[in-house]
Amino acid sequence: VLGFFVFFFKQKTAYEIYQCDWSSDVCSSDLMEDFSAEDMEKQQAAYQLASSMGPEALRMLGDMIRRVDRLHVRQLAAELVANLGPEGEKFIRSELMGESRPDYRARILDIIDAVSTDLLTELTFSLSDTSDIVSRSAFRLAERIATPEVVRILMAFAKGEDEKTAVFAISSLGKIGETSAVDVLINVLEDSPSADVQLAACR
Repeated sequence: VLGFFVFFFKQKTAYEIYQCDWSSDVCSSDLMEDFSAEDMEKQQAAYQLASSMGPEALRMLGDMIRRVDRLHVRQLAAELVANLGPEGEKFIRSELMGESRPDYRARILDIIDAVSTDLLTELTFSLSDTSDIVSRSAFRLAERIATPEVVRILMAFAKGEDEKTAVFAISSLGKIGETSAVDVLINVLEDSPSADVQLAACR
């Protein structure tokens, strides 16, 4: 077992090895580095170790989801969060709603549906975010979930007064291809004073 740990942690102390002190920044940093590695053998071993850590891995997984740009790595981290069931779901919701940096919020939105798709509150809040990077990620999330409830939210945004959000919502409805949205799009085309919104509805 000790040899397995040594595979990852080059800078850890003997105390950290013995106690498995995953709250240590050194341990977390080394494991995150291997988890994010291009080397598939290192990444797979790091994934297996993180999986064995249970809830103790959540802080590290949250850091990876927020900070790592590569989507595949964030998806792997989200998979491990999902494996923790209700505790993982509560964690990822808290990470999203408690995060203030737009780029971090967007990265969480990119993978949150791997943990839960019951996200109406979080999605509605994020769709109207003033940051483009967040709202765009939220609309992509809506397109992936695409439940009738989500479609109704998108239709409401399509009819809304905010031009940018309406254009995004109309585009998402078009990608989803929901027939129930046709009448809404026709009304938007006829009633909206915005040329950009009308053009989006035509598409």
